[in-house]
Amino acid sequence: METAGRSGTPPGAQQCCGGRGTWRQAAQCLSALRALVEAGIIKSKAEHGLGPFWRSDEVLAAIDAFAQRAGRRSAV
Repeated sequence: METAGRSGTPPGAQQCCGGRGTWRQAAQCLSALRALVEAGIIKSKAEHGLGPFWRSDEVLAAIDAFAQRAGRRSAV
């Protein structure tokens, strides 16, 4: 069961709403993200004790493919 964070917002609300939303907005955002996870569209993972993070493997693959085509530049 999820509990409220220090600011009184649900876990993940900082990432979901940028910490600026209300409890209701955060709950709506998290509900939509849960539906996307359940549909297999995105994946959720809790890392570093900061709460959940969401990702889409297809979007990350597209970004990697673009970077490959564009050519990576070396750091100066």
